[in-house]
Amino acid sequence: MPLLGYATPIDLLGNIKKLPVIRIGISASPGNGHQAAGAIVANRLRQLGYQGKLEIVYAEKTKEQLGFLFPPFNPDGESIQKFIDQNIVFIAKQKFMLESELFPKVELAILGADDNHRYPTDLRVDTLLTLQPLKWSKPSTVIKIMPSGKFTSLSLKHLANMGYSYELPHSNDPLAFIKEQLSHTPGLAKKTDGLNAIYREIGHIDLAAAYGHFMNQKQVFTYARGILWAMDNSPELFTKGVVIPVFNSLATLDKIDLKKYLRSSPSLAQKVKVVDILNAELSIKLKEIKRGEILIVTVGSVTKPVFELLYSESSIAPVVEGRNSMNLMHILGRPYLPSAGWEGYPFSSPSDIAEDARLDLSYSIELGEAIGQFLIEAKLPDSKLNAFFSAMRIDPKNLAKDKLFQALAIINKQWDTTSDQISENITIIDMKEAEKNIRDRIRKEILFESCSTQLDLIYSHGNRSKN
Repeated sequence: MPLLGYATPIDLLGNIKKLPVIRIGISASPGNGHQAAGAIVANRLRQLGYQGKLEIVYAEKTKEQLGFLFPPFNPDGESIQKFIDQNIVFIAKQKFMLESELFPKVELAILGADDNHRYPTDLRVDTLLTLQPLKWSKPSTVIKIMPSGKFTSLSLKHLANMGYSYELPHSNDPLAFIKEQLSHTPGLAKKTDGLNAIYREIGHIDLAAAYGHFMNQKQVFTYARGILWAMDNSPELFTKGVVIPVFNSLATLDKIDLKKYLRSSPSLAQKVKVVDILNAELSIKLKEIKRGEILIVTVGSVTKPVFELLYSESSIAPVVEGRNSMNLMHILGRPYLPSAGWEGYPFSSPSDIAEDARLDLSYSIELGEAIGQFLIEAKLPDSKLNAFFSAMRIDPKNLAKDKLFQALAIINKQWDTTSDQISENITIIDMKEAEKNIRDRIRKEILFESCSTQLDLIYSHGNRSKN
């Protein structure tokens, strides 16, 4: 969409541009999905040109994830963290609820993903925009408090088929970029040398990134067997050694299980090795890897930009899980394998080959052939599979397909209407019922946080007793 002489996209939305503050809510979820969606919203607002303050109101249970998604946020820091140079402030939800005078009502709040039905009063705003990831089970909505005091809800069903659109990180010095990104958290900073060692070998190795919050060791090796099958059957396409960086938080026992599994399969152990990202010999092992061999590197969590950088460098179709990592692959416009399923997307499966590969990965069917055939077709530039994913590509410059921009454009237009006139697409919400739902949910959230804290204390005390 042309900007018609405007400097940035946000200049097209005058009512949004002039807001001094936009509040972003971050809710808890089993994985990192909701938090990642919130980070996408915050970053995309800046990419669109919004310069006002961003207030990030987060559930306390999401602190660790925020450390990966919003450097330099400190998970061990204060409940209010301000970063003046970025014009951003992070506020823990309980602190936000108790300190209403510090954080008075503002005009707009945005949720990047949410499983609950929330209202403007949850985040102390006049208008609440709840966006949902691509093909989510619930629609995106705008809930607004009208001048008469009524709540109105507008369902944005037409956004369901849109993924999040955003520019991927770019740096002329990727090694320095990785170091800076990981420097804000000691646990991440330890991984700098290992990740930079992997990046230095790009060009000499094939990278095959793998992520899955629930991905197990069998699935990792199922993927590896598929790569070996592809190497054996199309040596002209797979001419280098392969490195699989695994980006899920494997516990120590999981890492031991990986090595146990490898020992139980001598034929696989001849071609596949496992090493941790903190291993002092990683650089040597990376240089030693040859065609026909695979090195699995257990990486764990990294910041979102580093995750995106390494996925963008994957020369073998990677493994993803969840809507946000799938969304990333649609921005790249490249084939990928979901560790769970294609469900929720505008297609059931790109092809029979893709579905067979997905089933083998999901159920750890270790023949290798289906995944190998998929990886071979993904390597062929003119294949139907590549054409399919290329057609699904999300172009960050196309504002007509930008979920956030389109939703903000609707709000911008709404705010030009000062009357209580309600269109047929807008539903009036019963205020008493809404307020009851809000009170009930706040009580549950406070109880959940309180119980979780007590359980953490009990668990810690139990461990101390054992020691």
